[in-house]
Amino acid sequence: VQSSTAQAPNQVHIRNALVAILGVSDYHQHQYLKPLDGVIKDVQSSIALWNTYFNYDTHVLADHRVREEVKADNNARKKIYQRDIQRFLEPIRRSIYDKPYDALIFMLFGHGRNESLVTSDFENYEYDEFRQFFNGSNLVPKHGDDMLRLFIVDTCRGNDIPDIRPKRGVASKQYNVESNINTLYATTKGYTVGDVGTFVRSINEVLRNIDLTTHSLSDAVSQITKHVDESSAAWYCPEYVSRSKSVIYLERKDAASRNDVQYLSLEGPELDEQKVQDIPLSTYEQYAQYAADSEPGVTDWNVWESMKALFVGLKNLAVKYWWIFVFLVFFELNRRKKVIQIRREPIENFMQWMIDRIVT
Repeated sequence: VQSSTAQAPNQVHIRNALVAILGVSDYHQHQYLKPLDGVIKDVQSSIALWNTYFNYDTHVLADHRVREEVKADNNARKKIYQRDIQRFLEPIRRSIYDKPYDALIFMLFGHGRNESLVTSDFENYEYDEFRQFFNGSNLVPKHGDDMLRLFIVDTCRGNDIPDIRPKRGVASKQYNVESNINTLYATTKGYTVGDVGTFVRSINEVLRNIDLTTHSLSDAVSQITKHVDESSAAWYCPEYVSRSKSVIYLERKDAASRNDVQYLSLEGPELDEQKVQDIPLSTYEQYAQYAADSEPGVTDWNVWESMKALFVGLKNLAVKYWWIFVFLVFFELNRRKKVIQIRREPIENFMQWMIDRIVT
């Protein structure tokens, strides 16, 4: 009889992670998208966990109110737009190239829909796009897919927000999820979460109190799920999707090497509130381009682009209400037939009179 022993899984100890926190808390007026004041507290709590307790380098893109020193600045911008996210991601990836980080922890807060984060001006930014930005091919040659990437998503995952515009110019597509890309969701697909902070509080409570030397990341996730359940938080049902073959342990970094939190400054003014409300969906792409490219005070739109957008809007109406179009065409043809018949009658009567005269 031959005996065999199972090979012990490889252990990976995270000692120098880079943390990115993105929180969208303020939105332009929308029937279904209310401001999320709880996101501000969640971001602050997450900064305290990762930067103050674990001593990891932390980058933040969020409402300026998360920072006490600028909290009272009424002129600072609160809303997060798609262009801000693009400016946020690239420096993080550059930092991964330049410094000896062994993991990326990325936290997302805000309204969510269709597996996407909804920005302040109602654009969708798909979770897969975040993962794709930090996939192995984009981290080569230094890390490849060997680097742990943990995404923590505290957003709704349902489809119950109507009239959210798709991300301009980019069709939704499927991305391959590589190894070492793990995601911890606050709830399962198709469900919503509340703006009450239970999920983040559970993460803080567990990671601060368990023995990190003996409890792996998977153990911590199990404890977080249990803590959420014991909190009677009906809004939450955590889901963990792991693509790591190794057993991962989080370790605290030496406090002496801790760096200050890096906040991304929000450049440019907020978008005009009335234009965001009044803009029809069919012309949104043109407006989004204006929002991304225009300088402060420049509000003129290209006339030709507006005409094209109007044509697209009319085409969409025709597709949606085709039965009305068919009815109108049938009505017009029937009307024209009657008019022709009425006009023909005097001519036919005259011809008949001429024939009668000749015969008689």
